Amino acid sequence: MPAEIASTTIDAARAMIAQDLQGTRMVLMLSGRQEDVAAAFAAAGVTRFETVREQPAAR
Repeated sequence: MPAEIASTTIDAARAMIAQDLQGTRMVLMLSGRQEDVAAAFAAAGVTRFETVREQPAAR
């Protein structure tokens, strides 16, 4: 399965998003470097997103 995921094209991901979610109700969650996340959202046609940072666990 990792090979199939790695070979997924941006167009295929965009088509899946368009089929499964209404744009006004779309909720996505990505983890990674800020510039990579922003690029992935842009490629999927996401025009607005918020960055949420996990707080460190209390010790």
